[in-house]
Amino acid sequence: MDYNYHTHTHRRSHASGTEEEYVKRAVENGIKYMGFSDHVPLRFSDGTESGYRVPVSDAKEYCREIKELGEKYKGKLDIKVGFEMEYYPEYFDKTIESVVEYGAEYLILGQHYTAPENIVVNQTISETDSVEDLCKYTSLVVSAMKTGVYTYVAHPDIF
Repeated sequence: MDYNYHTHTHRRSHASGTEEEYVKRAVENGIKYMGFSDHVPLRFSDGTESGYRVPVSDAKEYCREIKELGEKYKGKLDIKVGFEMEYYPEYFDKTIESVVEYGAEYLILGQHYTAPENIVVNQTISETDSVEDLCKYTSLVVSAMKTGVYTYVAHPDIF
């Protein structure tokens, strides 16, 4: 395999080291196509932000830095910048507008919650036998896929 489009950064403690260290390691290991996909910034209707996503204030800088690495390593590695994003219908249109403004080149679906995390505390990575939870999760993922904006589903956590 010579590609990886699901790479997080240090911006919210999902990884350590610099983006350039990841790029150098990718080149050393024969990766030809690489994408950085930190968790998309999201400001909730109550004005708060999630603690595990790129802060809204850092999003443009994140995209700019990754694109600069793409230029620096052009010819050695094709680098794209994107986000991993849940599908929350009530935030979808505004979030899409934002990722375009930030300069993202792709989105992957990582449905970690069945409702925005400022409302629900249960992540979908928790195993469940609840038919209701499984149906809600499945419905969200299928609806997200039907939007046509996600490149792929990163990890179907709840199953």
